[in-house]
Amino acid sequence: MKAPRANRYRDAWAGDLRADRVGETLRVAGWVHRRRDHGGLIFIDLRDRTGLLQLVFDPDDAPEAVRRAIAVCRELLGDEGVEELARLPEQLVLDRVRYCHASPHSDVDGFAVDDPERDAELLAGAAEERVVFGHTHLQFERRSPAGPMLLNPGSVGMPLDGDRRAAYALMREEGGDVELRRVDYDWQASARAARERLGDAGEVPARRLEQARFGA
Repeated sequence: MKAPRANRYRDAWAGDLRADRVGETLRVAGWVHRRRDHGGLIFIDLRDRTGLLQLVFDPDDAPEAVRRAIAVCRELLGDEGVEELARLPEQLVLDRVRYCHASPHSDVDGFAVDDPERDAELLAGAAEERVVFGHTHLQFERRSPAGPMLLNPGSVGMPLDGDRRAAYALMREEGGDVELRRVDYDWQASARAARERLGDAGEVPARRLEQARFGA
């Protein structure tokens, strides 16, 4: 398989890495296939479209702000909530609609708002009538030259298109018509809560909430 197009998340495929790459600094991305906590070290099996890669983390190496943020999020979700999220499928097809995080190709490589150049690559053979995804927090719907309708409902809690209003979509059973919606909400309270609950790690998401932009 050809090398991935380098981006902020990935410059190598998990399944392509061999011993001759030892010593290099690489970026990989995918979803967590399995997590094992051996007390002191955490082993993650990271899966992408090419295979599995085992990663080893020492929690003590994480910045203190990140450790606090993770602990707060786990506490807010509760053990049952964390386990429920971990059990969710990476993709789901329901009534001829495919639901995924960023694209059928990758959960961190998503469709552009108005540039179809990479649509076929990102669809990765998906043949459903519609693909619904998120990741970029940018609300749009368009027909792909590769076939399906592409729908990003946007983000209820952190829109990043300059419009602070919560974004979502209604998809009607009859005819499959989609209505893109926006609604006002108290984004100032959300920004305050991010700073109060997450400490230093909450500053970036708080600024994104205030600016409704990714660069914060």
